[in-house]
Amino acid sequence: MGLLRSAIRNVIGRTADYLALPDGSQRRVTYNVYRMSTVRAVREYQLVQTSLDAIEVRVVAMRTLLAAEIAEISDIMTREFGGDFRIAITEHDELPRTAAGKLRPFISELA
Repeated sequence: MGLLRSAIRNVIGRTADYLALPDGSQRRVTYNVYRMSTVRAVREYQLVQTSLDAIEVRVVAMRTLLAAEIAEISDIMTREFGGDFRIAITEHDELPRTAAGKLRPFISELA
């Protein structure tokens, strides 16, 4: 049993960032990723918590986002995270990948 416990401790697994709430608590990010797929121009996206009250939605779009699409993304994020967060939507040519080549859907930049 000791060997198994040692082996499990040494397995490197996926790390998950947690959303820090303004009251100091944390929760797992469980947003409905499929809602963003309803925004036709969005190819891929990444959510980044930049402060206790701000989330940046980094978007790679097939074309420049229309005002209605930006409003739709803001609405989706407000429904997912509530009104406690300021939502900023930024457009990018590409999003960074992990060393394994994967896109992290959520990143916390808080220490």
